[in-house]
Amino acid sequence: MLREPGRKVLMRPQILSFYCEVKDKLGNMLSSSFNRDVRAPADESEMDGALDLPFKRVMMELKGMRKGQSREIHLSAEEAYGFYDDRLVMTVPMTSCEGEEPLERGSEVVTEDEIGGPQVFRVVSLSNLGVTLDGNHPLAGQDLVVHVQVVASRIGKNERPMPERVFVSSSGRILH
Repeated sequence: MLREPGRKVLMRPQILSFYCEVKDKLGNMLSSSFNRDVRAPADESEMDGALDLPFKRVMMELKGMRKGQSREIHLSAEEAYGFYDDRLVMTVPMTSCEGEEPLERGSEVVTEDEIGGPQVFRVVSLSNLGVTLDGNHPLAGQDLVVHVQVVASRIGKNERPMPERVFVSSSGRILH
């Protein structure tokens, strides 16, 4: 393909629909999902603005896959949801978490982070001392195995953004 010097060639993106299973390294199923019309990145530069995107490597592995192909991708904890951070675990007074529903182990409490965005904490214990909250993703610190099976692949339009992906656990809980 000929192009003028200094002129960037626009590539048409690949749009995929695929099944995805996430397992821990022992083979236990953690979640499964069907992802429709996901735009595979053309190259690493398309992922530059998504440095903290979980499963960034999975997105890159989708590039070039065709209908009927499947792939198993091994992710380190760092590549998946990051390492477990003890600084995200805290005990606060019960009164600071009061809401419409009573708190129980497993409940989620949403607060604001340093820049005003939402920060989700899970209730890990309740006691006379207060509520212990954990701001780590439930799968933080775990190596994961992701199996993808492409069921559709097509060429899309340049302006189509990557949709947000939602992974649902086998119990129906949204993981991200």
